[in-house]
Amino acid sequence: KGNLAPDGAIVFGEHFDAAIGRFDPGRATDGRCLELDAGGRNPCISEIVDRGIDLARDFLHSIAFAPDGRLWFTEHGPEEGETAASLGFVTADWRDVVRLPPLALYPGNGNAAAAGLAVDPSSGDLWFCEFWRRRIGRLQRVD
Repeated sequence: KGNLAPDGAIVFGEHFDAAIGRFDPGRATDGRCLELDAGGRNPCISEIVDRGIDLARDFLHSIAFAPDGRLWFTEHGPEEGETAASLGFVTADWRDVVRLPPLALYPGNGNAAAAGLAVDPSSGDLWFCEFWRRRIGRLQRVD
């Protein structure tokens, strides 16, 4: 899954390690981008990781940019058992990850799991799927 950042970078979610990668396509001709470094990483890709996620149970699912430059994401958990599934965002300056309270705090039938995500470009409202609860949620932007 990928998105274009406002600055033209390619941004993608890494499902199993709760990371969001960022690659500047202007560096595509940089020979260093064609090989992994000694640590097994591509030196032309930067990552930001949601360290608050339990990688044994919850995974990064969807990403989408909001008009204000924030990159929103959803976290999805299993159908059974405890989960910290929630929504969050990477700040527009790409320095911090902010997680909202777990969806399990809100009433609903079934386990909490945030899956698909869409941002209304005119209002900035976020629409997301609560997969196991079989409903659609909305976070309304308030200025």
